[in-house]
Amino acid sequence: MSQPDSQHKSIMMRIISFFNIVSQDRLSKNAFVLLTTWCMNAAVGFIFIFIAARLYSINAVGVAMLLIAYANIVVLFSRFGIEQSMIRYYNENEKNAIFCSSVLATTIPAIGACVVLSIISYLGFLGQDALSAYTIVLIIAVILLSVSEVSGFFFLANDKSYLYLIQSVVIATRLIFLIIFVSFGILGIFSALVVAMGLSVLFSLLVIRHMGVKFVLDGRKFLTESLHFSLGNYISDFFLTAPIYIIPIIVFSLFGENETAIYSVGYAIASIAFLIPTALGYASFISGCKENTGNISVKKILIPTLILIVGIILVFFIWGVDIIGILGPAYAGTARLVVTIMGASVFALFFQVFSAEFKIRRQIKRLILFNGAFFLVLISLSYLFMMKYGLLGAGYAWIAAYAICVLPVGIYTLMKIKGT
Repeated sequence: MSQPDSQHKSIMMRIISFFNIVSQDRLSKNAFVLLTTWCMNAAVGFIFIFIAARLYSINAVGVAMLLIAYANIVVLFSRFGIEQSMIRYYNENEKNAIFCSSVLATTIPAIGACVVLSIISYLGFLGQDALSAYTIVLIIAVILLSVSEVSGFFFLANDKSYLYLIQSVVIATRLIFLIIFVSFGILGIFSALVVAMGLSVLFSLLVIRHMGVKFVLDGRKFLTESLHFSLGNYISDFFLTAPIYIIPIIVFSLFGENETAIYSVGYAIASIAFLIPTALGYASFISGCKENTGNISVKKILIPTLILIVGIILVFFIWGVDIIGILGPAYAGTARLVVTIMGASVFALFFQVFSAEFKIRRQIKRLILFNGAFFLVLISLSYLFMMKYGLLGAGYAWIAAYAICVLPVGIYTLMKIKGT
């Protein structure tokens, strides 16, 4: 056998060995699938923004992104941490009650919250009224988004993460509808997401029905047993996720729709750097719950992960203007904001590791305090820094919030390790 053939065979054996390890180890498999899914979602999100910025006015993009932010925050409010309990307390014999009760317990409150939010917007308490004219389509979007998310977590709980990936592929069809609906302006951008989400729900329900899940109303046992765990994770996850949707609202109130569009584009691009730490933390939680482990070991991959994150930041630091300039001159100045927000992902890596440990060890009070501190610091500093530095202040706030929360916990952990 020639040397090139031997080298090719060696490379193929390494690739096969890698995928064998990934398929056999739950943590590696979940992390790999989640990373693949979220990287694809990030790419689709970037393309979605790119197409919207090219085909729609900056005003339409700003208002549509605001509507999407409202829809996501309503669904976030109405989850109550039940999706975490679906994973933690999944039982094949009770899958009917687990899925159906989770859908009803999250979707019904979401509809109510949507109506209340639209009324508040109409009365002018949210500044410029941007919701009341889109109340019906917003409610439809919230229903579909809620059912789709519960279905996705059900796939993860059932250890079928590949279905979670396929579900995201279906949602990616929003790119096609974004082009088709271009003549509808603001409604076209938002409806593209709604239609794609509808296809995702149809796919998910058909698959779940094929898995033997039947519609039942009696899910009180699951909801009662998981109440404490659900609420604890709900509060902590809200603190961690809500700023993603609240900050665009603050930007809209301070600067208007144009700056909202610019910030939304900047954060959407910057979120690429947060994919790896987020996937690592969530995969650790899923695997820890399935295997009943009391801790996780990520020490051996911390350095490679940090190198990868820093590499992504450097790419945008050097070529960010050229990359983001593709979206048009109105967004070219976003590069500095993108790099600044990305800088926070270094601290976010350790933040996710600490959060996963708290969840696996069921240290819910510590988790709530940890994420609650992050929420308060980030929202407060975002407002203060933006008042002084403009949109760039939001990036400074992300870095400061993660650093302020991570450094004390990291120092305490190191001191505790040395003490033992």
